[in-house]
Amino acid sequence: MRVCVSVCVCVCVCVSQEQKISEAETEVSEAEQRVQHTKIAYDEIVSCMTEELNRFQKQRAADMRSLLQVRVCEATVNHTHTRAHSHAHTHLC
Repeated sequence: MRVCVSVCVCVCVCVSQEQKISEAETEVSEAEQRVQHTKIAYDEIVSCMTEELNRFQKQRAADMRSLLQVRVCEATVNHTHTRAHSHAHTHLC
């Protein structure tokens, strides 16, 4: 009777270990799939952010160019006005 119980316990332990190994392998496989999906999602986010940053920088450069053109025009008008006003006073004297 002792032999029968000993063999039964050994078989149960071996089956239990194989089952645990199988479950662990399944968990590892599922985790690897989640990692792969996460990497893909990350790459998509990085790509989207890069495109948005490029778009933003182009728009900012265009805005800055427009602002500088306006400022240059204002400075030119002010300078021309000042010179014309200055020449008017010079000719009057």
